[in-house]
Amino acid sequence: MNLHNSLLENKLSLRAIKIFSRKDLPFYLIVFFSAVFLKILAELIAYPYPIGYDVINYYIPMLSNFENEWNTILREYPFYTYVLYLVQNLTGLSVQTTVSTFAALIFGLFAVSILSLGKAIIRNSNLSAVLVSLFVIVQIPVLRTTWDLHRDMFSLTMMFFAISILIQLRNTHPSRFPSISVVSCLSFTVLSVISDRMVGAWLIVVYCICTILYRDRTVAISLIVALVSFIPFLAVTGDGYSIISSSIRSITNTDVDDQIFGEQEPLNDSYNQTNLFSYFIALNILLVPLAIVGYLQLKESLLKASLIVALMGSMTWLVFPHARELVADRWILLFGISLSIFAGYGFVRTIQMILTRLRNTYLYILVSAMIFLIFAQFGIIYALLPYEAQLSVIGLYDKNIQDFIPKSMQFNSIKVDQSPEILDIIHWVNENTPARSKIIGSNDWRGWFILELTGNRSFISYEKIEDIFRNTPYAPNVQGFLINTRVSDDPFRHRANSVFEGVEAYSNSLFTVYRIFGFPKNVTLVH
Repeated sequence: MNLHNSLLENKLSLRAIKIFSRKDLPFYLIVFFSAVFLKILAELIAYPYPIGYDVINYYIPMLSNFENEWNTILREYPFYTYVLYLVQNLTGLSVQTTVSTFAALIFGLFAVSILSLGKAIIRNSNLSAVLVSLFVIVQIPVLRTTWDLHRDMFSLTMMFFAISILIQLRNTHPSRFPSISVVSCLSFTVLSVISDRMVGAWLIVVYCICTILYRDRTVAISLIVALVSFIPFLAVTGDGYSIISSSIRSITNTDVDDQIFGEQEPLNDSYNQTNLFSYFIALNILLVPLAIVGYLQLKESLLKASLIVALMGSMTWLVFPHARELVADRWILLFGISLSIFAGYGFVRTIQMILTRLRNTYLYILVSAMIFLIFAQFGIIYALLPYEAQLSVIGLYDKNIQDFIPKSMQFNSIKVDQSPEILDIIHWVNENTPARSKIIGSNDWRGWFILELTGNRSFISYEKIEDIFRNTPYAPNVQGFLINTRVSDDPFRHRANSVFEGVEAYSNSLFTVYRIFGFPKNVTLVH
């Protein structure tokens, strides 16, 4: 009898927590397939080339060389990559298809998590929750994340599922401890914190604030479980101490970088207050009006805490403008996602206010559709149109923010339509350079070369060209070739005291290959 009562209680509890109600299945399918369709359409436009910087430079190379790269993967929060590896082995799909398809499915689940969140904050209105979801998935901060930060998107999805359950639990005021619902919430919490360091830290801080301010038992339990999962995982990946120490060094270090080329002016650094402020404005300015409406109307503390925490993280550049370890650019992106949710809620509240003033149903639908399209068009353009065709706030600030966000999702490490050019260069290298040659090129192209180089040739990457040299003896038997873009400064003619000697060996419309003849005796290549 006690077992029957317990099962009945959990059944009633699950009915109260209307996250996966069967009668709501059509609404889940609408938002799920809307997100999946948008993501797959963006991928198909670029096909056969991938979109996403981390896709070409991390996910595809790591998955292609999973056994050999496990030590590297372990340091980079391996859970999502390991899931990709299992999916690829179970399905037999190609690596690129696995990465792209799974990312599309995760984006669909993200839309469902926003729907569940909308159902939690807008009771008894499935249509309003659907509108919130559709509004959020076409915002540029969200699309920027699904472009290449697939691990972040997975972690955010789990986070919003957990928060939606917590909100539902508090709204229903269950008389007894709803164990199945709490277990589901805790499971989503664990998946979130072990998937991504930043999102996990964000969720933990939000839980901590709400536990202190509201003394909610379920939130407190979630906080404990999150900490128990997060801290050991941080230690296992080897990130904990190094992140803290490097952050402290970055904040306290005022030394000017050494100038390899002998000049005293500081190196060009895109990570500065002007660029970060431009990034903040470009991502968020269009969302602010509706987000203000949403913030004033929405009383949910968990969501408001998440917005405030992300805002504080995104403002660290005001005090520490060059502290890259504080990752203000990533916090700006998380703030934009949180702001999108408030703007989505503000959109729903705005059209509800319009409904009270417009008695004509057709006019109400027309006005609501126009408001939605005004805010949706920029995201759709961002996802589908080529790089040169972008007409949005992102394009206005492109020179300042191009290191943080591309003007279009039709981009990987280069514009999608330029992908044949880099493959042409790699083909030439494979056919015309000695085996075991050292191929030197930008860090932006490392994924292409890892995947395509043959003949025991090795690729040496750099962020700035001077980064590949150090004051140590040079091995004279190195067969070196430098890959450089034709649009950048020529490394051999830029200065009279160039650090190496060489000659142009091959070029196409975008890249040039230089054969390196010699280096000064006091420098060497560094992997």
